[in-house]
Amino acid sequence: MATTTAILFSALTAQPAFAVKPGESSGYIINGDPVAATPLPTKKEPARAGSLPLGAHMQCMVYKFEKYQIASYSFARQGSFNGKIKLLCGTPSTSGYRHIEKGHKKSWTKIVLWDGRRSASAWDNLMRDVVKGNLARPTNVYRYKGNKMCFEGSLNSWRKDRRGRVVAQKRWNTAVVVSTNYKRVITAYPGRC
Repeated sequence: MATTTAILFSALTAQPAFAVKPGESSGYIINGDPVAATPLPTKKEPARAGSLPLGAHMQCMVYKFEKYQIASYSFARQGSFNGKIKLLCGTPSTSGYRHIEKGHKKSWTKIVLWDGRRSASAWDNLMRDVVKGNLARPTNVYRYKGNKMCFEGSLNSWRKDRRGRVVAQKRWNTAVVVSTNYKRVITAYPGRC
């Protein structure tokens, strides 16, 4: 009963259901580029909806200012298509952060929580890292009708023990769809283009 209660509580609060051993670390490799390894938390942190900086959170989620720019990314030149791609707040039904949150937050959260060691609130940090990686070093690029391109990549997640041995790892395909005429992120999700 106590184990069931702990797991249920963990699922409701999106927190790890078991203690992290001292010295463990985890990280991601996006399209061959390592993302800095971070020590895993040893204490439960309060649940949050996302990890946007406070100013961006206010602009996007409170004021719903769809043209607020969260980030700007360089991307691999595709013929005459070059420059920077913007991640805007957007709207739930069209494009941008709020569109990704509405349609793909659950998928990103599953990746963040795959080994039970991270907080669900880190989903958007991971998503933004994948957007940056897929745009900079895609494994494939596809052109779509309606002035869209899809940048495909891969995400490898790992966890190491205190001796540096990999004790868990998993791989996902990732996709970032952009508007070529407006140069902005439409959506980003785990999966293929």
